[in-house]
Amino acid sequence: GPFVAAFASSNLGDVSPNIRGPHCLNTGESCDNISSTCDGEAKICVATGPGKDMFDSTRIIAERLYKRALDMLDNGETREVTGPLKVGHKYVHMPSETAEFKQLNGTTTT
Repeated sequence: GPFVAAFASSNLGDVSPNIRGPHCLNTGESCDNISSTCDGEAKICVATGPGKDMFDSTRIIAERLYKRALDMLDNGETREVTGPLKVGHKYVHMPSETAEFKQLNGTTTT
């Protein structure tokens, strides 16, 4: 048909649906904002989304995107975009990737 819709985005960073923020698994309190830790440990600092688990959260976020897009379409909140279209994509095999991390004490971890 004559209509094309897209959910375009760029430089997303963490795109998880974890909108409730990180909390300590052992206490339920918010994680330390600077270090993303709970009592110095990152492994018990976990963010959660709006749902009961990651699948429910992803479904909820997708429904919100869909409903807002439908509202925009129904209310005429659209505009024609003209010009060339470019796209870039790269597959990254994350288990093969490495990075260096400099600890606060000066040591480096790879």
